[in-house]
Amino acid sequence: MAGFTLAEMLMVVAVLTIVTGAIFRQIGMAQKNYRAESQKLDFTEQQRTFADQFTRDLRQAGYPTALSMGPGAAANQVASGNLVINPAGTSLTMEGDLDGSGIVQVVTYDYNAATGSLERTASQKGLAVNPPLTIVQNVLPPVANPPLFQPCDATGNCAPNPIGAVKSVRVNFTLQGTNDARMPAIQTTMTATARLPNF
Repeated sequence: MAGFTLAEMLMVVAVLTIVTGAIFRQIGMAQKNYRAESQKLDFTEQQRTFADQFTRDLRQAGYPTALSMGPGAAANQVASGNLVINPAGTSLTMEGDLDGSGIVQVVTYDYNAATGSLERTASQKGLAVNPPLTIVQNVLPPVANPPLFQPCDATGNCAPNPIGAVKSVRVNFTLQGTNDARMPAIQTTMTATARLPNF
């Protein structure tokens, strides 16, 4: 009864090694793609959550007005019609009855350079400021053009000082994943515009 020769066994081992190596390479690429897509999905979800919250807040900014509340309204029941964006465009502050409780809140969206995150602070008007809550992480430092927050006029012209009254705000930011040797850095950018119906 004849067996396999040493040369035949070495040939089989070489072929199995090549096939196994190719399979593991494909598995490694699939895992890399899975991690990248998972991170993109996470970034998109963070951006969507931010856009929803930001839009809801801006729709309530400036409401209720002194005119709608009447002369006997308390100071914390009337929102100022001011929307403040710092000169660098990295912070935005507004007032409004955000939850329908009849009490005005002061809301600030701010880029925290130390943590690379966007934070939201909401406090009742006239009371102590609450600590900020992080809403979006892994935010790249904003650039001057376009800034993080841009005021826009009724025609959609967004500039540091729009010619007409501010009617909307455009937000621009980019998220970047951590540098991982197993995959390239993932970046996603969001640009959204929210109207100010009470201004």
